[in-house]
Amino acid sequence: MLLGAYVLPMTEPCDPIALARATAGYIDESGLSLNRITASGLKGNTKKFRSAIFAELCAASTLTGFTLWNEHVDTTSLEMHLRDFSSSKLDAVLRTHEQRQGHVIAATLPLRLTGALRALLLAVAAQNEVAHGFLAGFERYGDAREECMVSGSDPRDPDPSRRERLRVDERSFHVKDKLRRLYPITIIGPAIWAQLPPMPAFDPMPTVEELGDCKIVTAWPELCDPRDPAFLRGTRALREWLWPYTIQNPADHVDNDPPCADVAT
Repeated sequence: MLLGAYVLPMTEPCDPIALARATAGYIDESGLSLNRITASGLKGNTKKFRSAIFAELCAASTLTGFTLWNEHVDTTSLEMHLRDFSSSKLDAVLRTHEQRQGHVIAATLPLRLTGALRALLLAVAAQNEVAHGFLAGFERYGDAREECMVSGSDPRDPDPSRRERLRVDERSFHVKDKLRRLYPITIIGPAIWAQLPPMPAFDPMPTVEELGDCKIVTAWPELCDPRDPAFLRGTRALREWLWPYTIQNPADHVDNDPPCADVAT
C-alpha cells in the first residue's frame, strides 16, 4: 500500500522559504528517495535535488511550484504550489492548473500519520489558509496520484464507474468551500469547519484533533482506499451527516455504495 496525502490551500504561503525548509525536513526524516526536482517558472526547470540548495531555489521570485521525484523509482513524488502565476491573460490557463494541484504527496511510506508528516502538515497550515485535504492508502501509485492530483482517470481504465467518479472530482477541482468526501483521515479547514453543525454520536466515533486552525478528523483506524468496502460500511452514518458539505459526487452517496458495503440487517 502507498500513502496518498493532499492539501488544498486557499492562499499562497506567507513564507515560501520556511515551507521549503519544512518540506526538506520531512523528506530527510521520512527517508524519501527523491533525486530530481522539476521547478515551475524557472529556466532549466529539471535539476538534481539537493536539500542544501532547496530553500534557496524556493526563494526565486519566479518559482511557482515544484515536483520532487525519483528518476529510477516511480512510486514516490511530492508536489507543492508556492505562488500564483502573473495575472496576464497568457498565464490564465497555467494559473488555473497550478491552483488545482495544491500540495500533494504520493509515496511508498508507512501508512500512518507520522510525526514528520504531521509537522509538514502543520507547516502548510501555518503558511497557508487551508480549504481541505486528506490522507488515504492506495494499492497503486497511479491510484494515489489520480486521487491527489484531481486530474481525472486514465482513459485506458476499464472501470467506467471509477472513470466517472474521477471525472466528477476533476470537474469540481476548483471548489474550496466544500469537502471532496470523507477519507480515512480528512483535513478540514476553518471555513468549512465553521459550516458544520455539532457532530452527533457515531459508532465508531471519529477523533478530532487540532492542526493549527484546521481539524484532522480520523474516521477509520487504517489508511485505506476511500472506496474500501469496510471503510464505506463502517462510516455510512458519518458520510450521510457530512454529505451536504461535500461536492456531492454521486459515487459517494450511500445509496451508491457497492453491495458489500451495505449495512448488515
